[in-house]
Amino acid sequence: MSWRLRGATLAAPFIVLVAASGLLPAPPAVLAALALGVALALLAARQPRAALVVATAVVVLVPFYDGRYVTRAIGLTPMSAACIVLLPVAFAKRSRVRWGALDVAVLVLVVLRSASLLLNFSNGVGAVITFLLQLALPYVVFRLLATEVETVRALSFTVVATGTLLALEGIREHNGVPNPFFSLMPPQYQASQWARPELRAGAVRAEASFGHPIAFGMFLALVLVLTLALALTVRAVLARVALFGALGLCLLALTGTLSRGPLLVAALGATAWLLISFRRIAVLRVGALLTVLSAVIVTTPIAATVDRLVAASTGDTREARSAQYRLEILAVVKDPEQFSLLGKPNEDGSVTAAVYARTGLKSIDSEYALVYLFAGVLALAALLAIAALLLEVAARPRLSPVERAWAVAMAASCLNLLTVALLTQQSELFWASTAIVAGIGQRHRRVPSARAVGGEQGLLPRVPV
Repeated sequence: MSWRLRGATLAAPFIVLVAASGLLPAPPAVLAALALGVALALLAARQPRAALVVATAVVVLVPFYDGRYVTRAIGLTPMSAACIVLLPVAFAKRSRVRWGALDVAVLVLVVLRSASLLLNFSNGVGAVITFLLQLALPYVVFRLLATEVETVRALSFTVVATGTLLALEGIREHNGVPNPFFSLMPPQYQASQWARPELRAGAVRAEASFGHPIAFGMFLALVLVLTLALALTVRAVLARVALFGALGLCLLALTGTLSRGPLLVAALGATAWLLISFRRIAVLRVGALLTVLSAVIVTTPIAATVDRLVAASTGDTREARSAQYRLEILAVVKDPEQFSLLGKPNEDGSVTAAVYARTGLKSIDSEYALVYLFAGVLALAALLAIAALLLEVAARPRLSPVERAWAVAMAASCLNLLTVALLTQQSELFWASTAIVAGIGQRHRRVPSARAVGGEQGLLPRVPV
C-alpha cells in the first residue's frame, strides 16, 4: 500500500478523536458513522475483500434514509459513504480489471444521463453529483474490488445472510409487528417519505430496511436465486440445511411484500437457473428442495397470498388500476412528442413536478420510462444494452453455479425495471450487483481458442494416438 493511502488511513482516527473531544461538535450518530468509516478504512488497508463484505452488509442492513445532506441537493447515503472509504483501495486494484462491453455500456449511460441533467435541470450540477454517487461510485468500487471468484462467493454468502435476517424482520412486519427501522432512524434525509408502512388490501407490506416493499422485494428476489444456487451446490450437510431454511424464509418474506413484479423476477430467475444448471445438480438435492418448498407453501399463506394478488390484478381494483397506470406510462413513452435525444428541460429541478407537467402523471414507475423522459432515447438505448449484456453473461457456458445465479438474477431484475423505477438503496445495490456481473463476465470472456489462433501455423502440440 502506498504511503499516501497509509497516511489517509492513519489520519482517520485523529478526526474521530477531535470530534469526540468536542472540538468538532457532532451528534452521536455522526460520531458512530465516523468510527465505522475509520474501522472500515483500516480493514480495507489490510483485507480489501473483508472490507467489501462488511460494507455490503452495512449497506443492506442500514436504511438509505439514514443518510445525511451535505448540501441542500446532495445527500450522502450509507452506500456512497462506504464506497468513498473503499475508493482508494479499489483504485489501487485497477490493474486487475479488463474493461468489457458491459463496462462501456454503463459508462455511456453515465455520460449521457450526466449530460442530460446538466442541460435540462436548473440544479444540474447537484443532480449530477447525486447521480454519480448513486450509480457510478458503487459500480466502480465493486467493479474494481469484486474481480476474484472468492470475492464473489464471499459476497454471495453475505447477501444471503443479511437477506435472511431482513426476511425474518419482513415476516414480522407483515404480521403486524412495527418496523424497528422506522423508529431507530432519525427523521432526516428522506426518512419522512420512506420510513412509514405501506398497505395493500388492508395488510402491511414488508419492506424492512429498504423503505419500500417493491425495493425490498427486488432485493429478496436476488437473495432467493443466490440461496437456491448455494443450497444445491454446497457440500456441507449442515450448511445445506441452513440454506434450505433461509430459502423458505426468503420466499415467505417475498410474498409478504405483496409485490407482483419481484415475485415474477424470483420465479423467472430461479427457473432459468435450474434449467441451465440442472445437469450439474444431484437429483436427491433437487428432491429435497422441492420437499422443503412444498412444506413451506402448504404450512404458510404463500399460495393464498399469491392467489389474492392474481385475482386483484383483474377487474376494477386498486391493484388492477396500478397495472393500467403502468400501461399509461408506456403510452407516454411511445408518444412522438416526447421524443428527444437527451431529454427535455426542467426548470424547477423536481422530477415529480416535471413528470406531471409533461405527461399528466403524478409519478413515474418505470425505470426505462424515467430514463427516456429525462435523459432521452440515447440513454434509453444504453440502458437496454446493459440489460442485453447482463443476459449475455448469464448465458455463457462455463460459469460456476453461484456466478450464474448473480447473472441470471440481474438479467431477470431488468425485466422488472420495465414496470418499476429503481427505489431507495435498491438502486445502489442494483449497480453494485451489475458491477459484480461485469467482473464475472471478465473472468469468462470468450477468447479465440488455441486451435483457431495457431492451428494453421503448426503451433498446436502433436497429440499421440
